[in-house]
Amino acid sequence: GVDTSSAAEGEAAIIRITFHAPGMASAANYEPALKFPNRMWVKEMSFRTANASHATKVVQDIKIMSRQSKAADTERAERATLVQQEKLIRSKSRVYRLPDLWIRPSMQTGKGRKMTGTLECHQNGFRYVLQRNNEVPVDIMFGNIKHAFFQPAENELITILHFHLKNPIMLGKKKTYDVQFYAEVMEVVQTLDNSRRAMHDPDEIEEEQRERERRNKVNHEFQTFVKRVQEIWERDFSSLDLEFDIPFRDLGFHGVANRSIAFII
Repeated sequence: GVDTSSAAEGEAAIIRITFHAPGMASAANYEPALKFPNRMWVKEMSFRTANASHATKVVQDIKIMSRQSKAADTERAERATLVQQEKLIRSKSRVYRLPDLWIRPSMQTGKGRKMTGTLECHQNGFRYVLQRNNEVPVDIMFGNIKHAFFQPAENELITILHFHLKNPIMLGKKKTYDVQFYAEVMEVVQTLDNSRRAMHDPDEIEEEQRERERRNKVNHEFQTFVKRVQEIWERDFSSLDLEFDIPFRDLGFHGVANRSIAFII
């Protein structure tokens, strides 16, 4: 690892790079230092330049490269601990699909508008494919599913399929045991004008009717998909004892989840 800083000295700028070396607190568990404690180590390097803006740019570039290197090392280490999964066998007959789904955790990194994808049921597992063709699909094998949940939307904004896995998979460059697919049944963001409408406003009544129709449509699509998948599980994978559980709303309560008030089932 490397820590960088810049400091003004008259009209010049100093770029100071500090390395891990034996005897430093930051290098207590640094593997090369533990392996070669008697070697000569470069502890610090300083560079002087008359161009302060260039020095700032160099410092920023080094920090970005350092973060990218650490992220790559972390991802490589996590991938090394993954349990090898069987390969997805794509169905040659009819493929059941749920389109326009979001995924959590997100598999998209960086800036830009997040995109929805399609969840497909194949011969021995699910495949989630984003609308962009250059994205690597997410495969969830039936044999790796420990629990499956289906939560239709009632008073919520989304309808959910949730899978808790036996062994983690990589998603968004991180390992996860839980993968969730969901569809919005109504607009999450409402305009200020909509919030000020009167109770019996015709436009408000019409909008509520559209929201009910949208909720019923999405719930029905999910229910149909779940029913067809359940039939496949019971017919071809009875030994896995897989079943979609639907949470009991009567056992739910309001609490704080992910730093916000939510109805927890």
